Amino acid sequence: MALGRVGEQDSSIEELIRIRMNDPDDQTRINATISMTLLGKGDDDVIPILAKSLSNSNESVAKGASKALSIIGEKKPGLVIPVLLEALNAATPVAAVHALPALKKLKKEAAAALPKIVEMYDKSDTETKLDILDAVAVIDESGDYAIPICLKALKEENPLDRREALISLMRFRAGASTFFDAVVEELEDKDVENRVLALGILRGSGASLTKVAPQVARMVDDSDMRVKNSAIATLGSMNPPSIIILDALRRALKDKDYRTRIAAVNALRTLGASDPEQITPVLQDALESESYDPVKRILTATIENLKKNNSSAN
Repeated sequence: MALGRVGEQDSSIEELIRIRMNDPDDQTRINATISMTLLGKGDDDVIPILAKSLSNSNESVAKGASKALSIIGEKKPGLVIPVLLEALNAATPVAAVHALPALKKLKKEAAAALPKIVEMYDKSDTETKLDILDAVAVIDESGDYAIPICLKALKEENPLDRREALISLMRFRAGASTFFDAVVEELEDKDVENRVLALGILRGSGASLTKVAPQVARMVDDSDMRVKNSAIATLGSMNPPSIIILDALRRALKDKDYRTRIAAVNALRTLGASDPEQITPVLQDALESESYDPVKRILTATIENLKKNNSSAN
């Protein structure tokens, strides 16, 4: 495969690769075939060779064959997808694993493979599960297969599985109602990244977050700043603000870290756009106790803008 990569820059290598495609050694011929395809010079006749190579014991050969098949498949999916489907049914699991990247590359053209890919999930190791989640999310435009398998992955013990599921769910905002409650549960995830992701998904879901306001408000006191500030931003999207939301943001305005205080000001600015009379006093109270000049300037500017907008509205 190294020759294939070099050949992308040196056309004189192509002839050498062609010669090796007729080499008496099987592995040399396979490597040459893959290299030639990676150069964009593969024809339909090499598809069976590449398909067989998906189960090669040499991982770099199997990966190269997968990439080569995806190159051909982008132009001729009708020829490549059937052999990739066969690989998913192969007795050798490694063939199915290496078929996944090629199917993912073909995106919606590979939709016929979704049932079989999903079927692989329960009997796969963690690394393969991550590949399956990623592939299904890319191939499945509707979420009919992706959302259910993501919900299953959110129950996995490994935080990486849950993280990949959350990342995949971000593609399916239109189906947020089907996974809203499961994402809410992830607000309690022990993994920091997963809590941040869950907050971001809820914030961008377009759904009413009123019922989760108490839970998100508690996260303003999280030990991790990313979680804390993401929770603040999420509260800022909950209009009209309840007492629970305003109390949480008042706490954030007194946080020892100025970045959290700024995040709270920004959230209140967002809420104040529709109700400046309620929000302005909260900001004024914060201004009176604020000692850090950069935050004081932001508070002052925000208060002035809210008053100006309120005057214009009246």
